[in-house]
Amino acid sequence: MLDKQREVLAMIVKDPDAWMKNAVGVFGAKRAEEMLAAKVAKYEEAYKKQVAAGTYTTRVELEAKQELGAVDGLLPPQQIPIPAQEVTATKWDSLLQEASKIDNIPQARALIVKLILALKGADK
Repeated sequence: MLDKQREVLAMIVKDPDAWMKNAVGVFGAKRAEEMLAAKVAKYEEAYKKQVAAGTYTTRVELEAKQELGAVDGLLPPQQIPIPAQEVTATKWDSLLQEASKIDNIPQARALIVKLILALKGADK
């Protein structure tokens, strides 16, 4: 998979590499390549528009923003009240150590949710 194909696919699936691996496993390499080409062709125009406008967002980033909005009553990120006293240095150190061990998107997503909850004071 080319980098550009991966970027287009990342707009619509959480893990483009896992998607491709699954497609190859289920349909075979040739059919998976055809499916990839079709999916990229379908979403390439939207990708180009987002890149040109500076608004390109992956599916993971979009869902994280949506979760942030849901957790915070749909406030834009710059308007979210952050109760700093709720997040201790020990908690931050723990989350940073966890971040250094991340090697896939689902783990990164889970850590983002933990960070949001920590900022909200909901994860003590």
